[in-house]
Amino acid sequence: MGRFVSGYGQFLVAVVNALELSIAGAPSRALYVNPASRVADGQILHRREWCVFTAGVCPSTVDMVIATLSVAVVRLVWRERGILERPIVFGVVAGLCTAMQDASEREPEIRAERRGVMFSKRRLPIALFAVVLILPLTSVAVSAANPSVDGFQRAEAFRTSLGLQSDAGYVANVEGNPSASRKYGVALLPDEQRDIDARVAVDGKIPSVIDSIKDQPGFAGAFIDQAAGGVLDLATTGDTDALVAQARLHLPPGIVLRVRTVTYTDAQLQAANQAVNDDIEYWTMRGVAITEIGVDPEANRVDVGVSSNLAVARHSLATRYGSIVVVASKVPMLPTSTCNSRQDCVPPVRGGLYIISRHNCSSGYVARSGSGVLVLVTAGHCFRSYTDIWKNSASTATVIGTTYSYTTNDSTSSGTYNADAGYIALAPGSMQTTLPHNQFYVTSTTTFSSFTSVAPSNHYANGTLVCKSGATTQYTCGVIVQQEMTKQEASGPYIRHVAEAAALVDGGDSGSPVFYGSYPTATLLGIVIAADNPGHPPLYYSPENWIGSALGGAPCTTPSC
Repeated sequence: MGRFVSGYGQFLVAVVNALELSIAGAPSRALYVNPASRVADGQILHRREWCVFTAGVCPSTVDMVIATLSVAVVRLVWRERGILERPIVFGVVAGLCTAMQDASEREPEIRAERRGVMFSKRRLPIALFAVVLILPLTSVAVSAANPSVDGFQRAEAFRTSLGLQSDAGYVANVEGNPSASRKYGVALLPDEQRDIDARVAVDGKIPSVIDSIKDQPGFAGAFIDQAAGGVLDLATTGDTDALVAQARLHLPPGIVLRVRTVTYTDAQLQAANQAVNDDIEYWTMRGVAITEIGVDPEANRVDVGVSSNLAVARHSLATRYGSIVVVASKVPMLPTSTCNSRQDCVPPVRGGLYIISRHNCSSGYVARSGSGVLVLVTAGHCFRSYTDIWKNSASTATVIGTTYSYTTNDSTSSGTYNADAGYIALAPGSMQTTLPHNQFYVTSTTTFSSFTSVAPSNHYANGTLVCKSGATTQYTCGVIVQQEMTKQEASGPYIRHVAEAAALVDGGDSGSPVFYGSYPTATLLGIVIAADNPGHPPLYYSPENWIGSALGGAPCTTPSC
């Protein structure tokens, strides 16, 4: 009928079954769960469906009423709090059912004693014990669950983008496997993690390969095709053999090359991209609302997004720039500035912490301002004014610092900026003196890593796997999709040099650090600023070098900074 309940659910069911054995003296049986069951959606089930769900053990009418109410509680309390990881939900529901179902397989006298009665004197302690077990498990699940997106959808999307097996049944088994790691934000088996680790190590060497060939005649861009297993895709309008020969001089072992002949060179793409950027005001005056501009080396084109007059925009931009520009409908990106909390105490301040002033956002990284002030970096749209006082989310409400400077804020309605970022001057005393200054949270608030280097905008190839650590969706990863984009925020301003990565973000993740690598060290890339649809990939980030250029500071890459 499905799969064995795994993880916490399996432990819970095993304990409940063992208790029932000791009390009733009845033979135990394996409990199966059908993951397609409507139980996951909290819908009321008919008695026949409960019989299927409980692997043939049919509950009485009273059992039905109480079990259905239990499912409603699971849905209202757990789902609304973000506990959507199905193995956990199924496990708890299964545990409750096991503790409450009719004992139709037991000795006749016990069955007769309990027929139609859910909470008999003997079964009440079992149900209470199950609830006691559930409560601590709930706190564990809350810390790891995504508050607005089913964790299975996240895992399936991540696996698809990396070319890993991603069918629902397999993903469910891996998510419930106790030997799986979550180094990249989703459950991976040991062999899968080793594969991804190896790819990440190679990804870091690809920039030197691209540097060696970017001046070759006809070079048209490169990206890493992770869905194909980490293939390095090179495009050219010229001699493919010459391009491959040059690339192989710098190629790391184990990398597979793929070469394509395309229409436009990288220089042509960059020129067209700049031309559209320069013409934003021109198009606005003509009723074409541009929301996005960026080079897509995989498609060998410049993508332009507009929020209105799509047909007019397609005709007008094609007339002005030619077929190198492709226009599509695209709404402005939405700042991710309202959230659930990721609590922790400070000091020291680390990246990925929930911080609050007028808005709830995430801490990015600690930096030194141009005048030497120790500051915390977060997204500019998180700021309201220079009188903002920032605190952490702990019950003590520790003061982190006060607003120091920013590029944009939440009232910005026009203009073009090179980054969406701001500085919080760390409070005097322990907030400034407690070391280290270069850490960030990884998979939880008890595991953290250190920034030891910084990569400038466009350093890593599209397709490189990167991660972010935020207050709401915590640690998630995905490949770089596009770089050096111009994106319009919903509040009005244009942000240049934006990069896109296929990783999950939600409200409150604004300001969280984006990085290459993981732990114990990583390379800082920038901070999260927005999403097209909060609660889903992709995320957009402002690169650190443009943040530093705009605000005049440099990130801490050593403990004492």
